[in-house]
Amino acid sequence: MILRTLQLSVKGLTKNPCGSLAGFADIFDTQQGYADMKTFSQTENFGQISDGSPDAAAIRAFNMLTGKDVPAGMTAKFWENVGSQISFPVAFGQGGKWVLQPYPTFFIFRNGELVDIRKQAAAPIDHFYPNPYPFGNVPCGLLELVTPGGRCGDAQSPPAPGSRVPPYVEELLHPIP
Repeated sequence: MILRTLQLSVKGLTKNPCGSLAGFADIFDTQQGYADMKTFSQTENFGQISDGSPDAAAIRAFNMLTGKDVPAGMTAKFWENVGSQISFPVAFGQGGKWVLQPYPTFFIFRNGELVDIRKQAAAPIDHFYPNPYPFGNVPCGLLELVTPGGRCGDAQSPPAPGSRVPPYVEELLHPIP
């Protein structure tokens, strides 16, 4: 038996939420995450992960707004990679399983037919965490510009020790024997 999988990952663009400056800085590139395009297999299923983030400058801006000098009683939160995982049963049965982050909206197709829409979190801040994957609590900046987390927006390096492990990368980072 020959098993073939289609591995396709399309890197997107991020629209500047602050608007453009005279037609410049309207669209930002994105970066692939550490786990992007990685596959895994277990006894009963195999799968692939999609993992990424906006460019590092956008992440640094988000983290400055949500993690720097937060009011007393509030917790600093930082951007976490956007990701998903899709897996299929080894026995080629019906179905499949997908594990998704709360952001963005996911449109799920099976054999070219739309079968589900998973709407994104109502508020973008619901995708920010105190110890996000893969950035962790690695500070960024110099002197008074330091944010206490976010690793300066580097989404491509391996996860920082102790960073949160979202469900979509669980099998990859903590394989089941």
